[in-house]
Amino acid sequence: MQKNHNVIIATLCALALTGCAKGSAGHPHRNTTAAASATPAPSGPPATASARTAAPLPFRLGGVTFDGRSRARITSALEAAGFAAENVNAQHWCDTFHAPARITGAGQTVVCYTYHDRWASTDLHYPTHFMSFSQHPKGPGIVALMHVLEHQYGKPDIANGNLSVGPIDVEWSSLFDGRGQIKLTRGWPDQEVVLSFRNLPNYKRVNAQFQQQQAAQQEQRARNALGN
Repeated sequence: MQKNHNVIIATLCALALTGCAKGSAGHPHRNTTAAASATPAPSGPPATASARTAAPLPFRLGGVTFDGRSRARITSALEAAGFAAENVNAQHWCDTFHAPARITGAGQTVVCYTYHDRWASTDLHYPTHFMSFSQHPKGPGIVALMHVLEHQYGKPDIANGNLSVGPIDVEWSSLFDGRGQIKLTRGWPDQEVVLSFRNLPNYKRVNAQFQQQQAAQQEQRARNALGN
């Protein structure tokens, strides 16, 4: 079991996160826009000058970087890294992939973008008990993941729940001058663990655009009901 615990940490450092030191033992939720299949609304606040010139956020998953890259380049990089495309469509808010087997225990990966295809978030889902409850004295996989995250980013800004059992909500909310955010959640009783990386300005922007789209569609349905 100790060997398995070390494998978890090594896998996370090597494949899932950025900045883990070699040999270290101790760095979207399901995004509601992931299921949206309609074309995004063609409007939204433009990126600010500071957002355009800031250095890309260094979040990585399976060796793939996201921030500051086009949607097409991200898709190509994920597929080259072994992520199997499940639903990839530039007309949707989010693309979904299945994580490669080397990211132990992981399942679906959801990558979301703004209307103008700027990267907003990447959610990695662990749908099995691999990341949840365990009788191992070192704790379940989620404890190992927390150690890696805290080693890289320090103590979280928000930490609700018990890592051993029940729902949790952990958040590093103001990374990289407030542009980056990491969330770690576990549902209950389903025990699905989700690790989310976000470009926070773009994440807020895509959710605003999604709400705008929903409002426009509702208004159009009302007009249709009146024959207009």
